[in-house]
Amino acid sequence: MKTTVKDNNKTEKLLTVSYAFADVKKELEKVFADIKKDVKIPGFRGGKVPNKIVEQKVGVDYIINQLINETVNRMYVEGLTEQNIKTLAMPKIDITKVPEVNTINANDTAEDFVFEATIAVTPDFELPKIEGLEIKVNDKDLRDPMKDMGAAGAPDDSKNFDSNASVDDVLKERLELISEQFGTLKEAKRASKDGDFLTIDLSAKVDGEEIESANGLSYQIGGGTVALVGGLDENITGLKAGETKEFNSNLESGEKVGQEANVTVKVIDVKEKSAAKIDDELAKNAGFIDLTDMKSKVKENIEKEKVAMFAVAARDKFVKYLIESLDFELPTVALDDIKNQIAEGAQKTVEDYKGEELKQLEEQAKESLFGQIIFDKLVDTFDVKVEPNEIQEHINSTARMYGIDPAQFFQMLIQQNQIQAVATDLLNSKAVISAMRKIVVKNEKGTVVDISEHLVIPGEGEDLPGAEKPKRKTSKPEVKRAKKETPAKDESKAEPKEEKAEKPAKEEKAEKPAKAEPKAEKPAKAEPKAEIKLDDEPPAGALF
Repeated sequence: MKTTVKDNNKTEKLLTVSYAFADVKKELEKVFADIKKDVKIPGFRGGKVPNKIVEQKVGVDYIINQLINETVNRMYVEGLTEQNIKTLAMPKIDITKVPEVNTINANDTAEDFVFEATIAVTPDFELPKIEGLEIKVNDKDLRDPMKDMGAAGAPDDSKNFDSNASVDDVLKERLELISEQFGTLKEAKRASKDGDFLTIDLSAKVDGEEIESANGLSYQIGGGTVALVGGLDENITGLKAGETKEFNSNLESGEKVGQEANVTVKVIDVKEKSAAKIDDELAKNAGFIDLTDMKSKVKENIEKEKVAMFAVAARDKFVKYLIESLDFELPTVALDDIKNQIAEGAQKTVEDYKGEELKQLEEQAKESLFGQIIFDKLVDTFDVKVEPNEIQEHINSTARMYGIDPAQFFQMLIQQNQIQAVATDLLNSKAVISAMRKIVVKNEKGTVVDISEHLVIPGEGEDLPGAEKPKRKTSKPEVKRAKKETPAKDESKAEPKEEKAEKPAKEEKAEKPAKAEPKAEKPAKAEPKAEIKLDDEPPAGALF
């Protein structure tokens, strides 16, 4: 294999790779073996068809196309290693030369394969001053970390931490919330209203046939409970015990979800929640020694929350400082890759975006890439790495936070191809925290705020909540095969024609020989900072 590299511009390189046809004999045999599994020729057993007959059956062009898919990705990664190139995104690969031969089987003298890879590389820049940098955080900059994390058990919107309120004001609200949680239900001899707890009988019919029914169902109006039918809250609000209402609505669950149903609901009783008295008995029921202990512990937690809010706000301001202090050219190849990723996530293509929507797509891609480059620079500057055990702990703690079994959560990440994204996210977190340990955070009065307990490296403890880091997603490189070098072929050879011959499993690519797509997930990071090899199945007793 021969490789050469040249600079296209400051942010892109052109890697040219050529390799002799004789060097890919193993891949060629694998291609033939795969095709033979699906090609049936009278007189030959399955998988035993001679290569020359297979070649006549499917066409040389199809076989070469499959060979490209088997080899380009491997040769590309080897080329990166040989030239010591670190890439920023998926490349754009153009196949510029393929062997022009009539018979490729065992032909060691065929011409070389040649392809060119346009590669995005990180711009050359230096980070601004970090050591001793002062970040000032005002109360108006604070956000509720519990709300940011979406943690289970976080107060509802009306009880969220008010960053501008005094600790005593927040303490009063938290005590009232506890008293409501430990309150008792009592019968309300009036029409039902928002927040009331009702016992109801409910039935739903579709075309006269009863689909669902429930008697003695407990239901809170406005409580966020998933209802069987839509519009239940609106239709039972205002009803008294013993009253019935009939209405039409769409089913929200079950086999006939989405269909319109005739719903009958009867209110059995209406109850309202009476808050418990804030005293020693409430404190004991809530797990504290007495009221004094409850006030002290709750106040202590509030003060910790406020420091956590300072840490989150300081991080956001620090990242914003980096972004505003830097200016460098972004590689077009990487921008195109990110735009394709965003479009794929929306189940669109970039061509589907027009006018203002296209401008927003381009801005989103620029922001994402700019942030990615900055995080990569921080990772390099602070020589950050992650180990498998750190990722394991990160996955475990995240799973616990959301009440999910860690092994189940791991399998979900595997299925969604998100393990490498977790590693990258962890790298970014460690890099930002490493940098923030060198800055000074002050409040609006100029007093230093100690956020060190929240600058714990993920894997050693909890990460900063509410982080907004650029997302990364793997995608396939755009690969174009040069038409001028493709030998002209008889149409009859491009696809099997006999009725008994089944279309090869990879026939879809034969119809579009102009595009060959390497299979590996994001080979662009030839030298990943997180050197992690993961199996599809974790070994017993461990996630890695």
